Order: sequence, then structure tokens, then C-alpha cells
Amino acid sequence: MEQFSGTKIRPDVVITGEAIALLVQPASLFLRVVSAIIDAIAVILGMIITYEMLFLILTLHDGSDDFMYFSNEAQVAALVSIITALWLFLVPMTVETLTRGKSLGRFIVGTRIVRDDGGPITLRHAFVRTLIGLGELWATMGAGAIIAAWTNRRGKRIGDIFAGTYAVSETSGLTRRPLLLAPELAQWASEANVGELDGVTTVTARRFLQSATKMDPFHRQQAAQTLATALLNQVYPPPPPGTDPERFIAAVLVLRRDAEYHTNNAIQARLEKKLSAVSGSRYGI
Repeated sequence: MEQFSGTKIRPDVVITGEAIALLVQPASLFLRVVSAIIDAIAVILGMIITYEMLFLILTLHDGSDDFMYFSNEAQVAALVSIITALWLFLVPMTVETLTRGKSLGRFIVGTRIVRDDGGPITLRHAFVRTLIGLGELWATMGAGAIIAAWTNRRGKRIGDIFAGTYAVSETSGLTRRPLLLAPELAQWASEANVGELDGVTTVTARRFLQSATKMDPFHRQQAAQTLATALLNQVYPPPPPGTDPERFIAAVLVLRRDAEYHTNNAIQARLEKKLSAVSGSRYGI
């Protein structure tokens, strides 16, 4: 089994939904451990503060020996369990979903969780990662996650393996941040259809988005307008009037990538269903 030092993982090639090969830098084990420690401290502090508030509520008396709001220890234990589940599961899952793979620790160390194809994660990915993380992070004090990440080519922990995700470093010059859909184009994107894109055009568009910040304003605007015009013929309906060309280019690539991602998932699901049916009929199970 291939092993890696905890401080460096070789750059990885990711094939996106547009069939573009991207060179990305998976986050090192060291960065993942640091970010996990920061997140754990934040969660523990959150629980402590919440428990302190609960204690203050429980110690309010109305002149009798009973608590004002809780009549027995079972109710207190149930509330403690709810608070614990809130901070260990619901809060991390919600934060990771809303920030597209970030957390407090990842924001500080400069990493992000992405799908295996380089796209942003969804609620499903965050749910699987957080659920399995209850065991491999909290129950084993991180030992299970460290062992799994140490022996995986992309530094994945068990939750990443089941969710189809992994962590990338955003501070490396090799890293290509995942394409994100501009909020003002969300409504249009929900109704838009993207046809087959020319390989040269998509590669050029992706490279432009990655290097746009290094271009002078005039050539940047000119290149963006040219690429947007080329992509406009492959999209229906057209974007809202006044849409920024660069945001439109990114939106088209996002739509195409996500469409390919869902198509591949559907194909895989059908194949698994057929294999299961064949196996069941063969062995009579």
C-alpha cells in the first residue's frame, strides 16, 4: 500500500465534467490535522457555552426544589443529547454545505473540500462526511481519519472515500479553485440548457478564468467578451441582459460539469442495478 509523508502529497490530475484535466494539490495531512483541531476546538467551545447557558436556565428556581422548566433528569439528559448532536453533527454539516466545503479550520489553513471531479460539494456529501466523522474523528479521537488519510493517494479520510470527496489546498500555485455559480445567475441556471461544447473552446475558457486576474483590464475584457459570444450559441435561454461575461463563462462551465456529473452518477446507478439483478437471478437471492 502506497504511503505518504504527512507534509506533502503529490499534485493530482482531476478530469472535470468538461473533460478538462486540472492539476490540483491535495491538502497535506498536516494541514488537515491542523484544520480539524481548530474545528474541534470551535465545536467544543460552542458546546461549553451552550451547556453553561443550559445550566443557568436549570438553576432558576421558583421558590421550590424543582427546576422551573424541567421536572426530571430524563428531560435534562434528552436536552443534553440534543445539544451534543447539534454541535457534533448539524452545525458542521450546515457550515460545510453553505460554504461549499469550507469550515473555520479550513478557512484559516487555506483548504477546501471538493468532489472527486473538482466541483463544489452538496448537502449529500456534507451529510456523509459528517455522519462518518462522528466515528472516525470523535469516537477514535482522529486516529481513524489520520490512518486512512496517511495511506490514501489523495489524503482522504474514510468519510471522504464514501462521500466521493477530498481536500485540496487553495494556497498552492498548482491549485485550481472549483468553479462556482454566481448567485445572480442561479435562477437562470435552473432553467438553462447547455449543448455539447467544443473541446478547444472549453479548454480556452477554463484557462482564461484561471489566469484572468493576471491580465491587463483591456485584454481581459476583450477575451471575456469573445469567449462569452462563442459560448452563447450553445446555451438556451440566453443569460439575463447585462450579465458579466466572465460570470457567464463560469456559469456555462458549471452547468456542463454538473450535467456530466449527474449523468455519470445515473449511468453508474443503472449499471449497479443491472449487476444486482443479474447476481440475484443467478444465485436465487
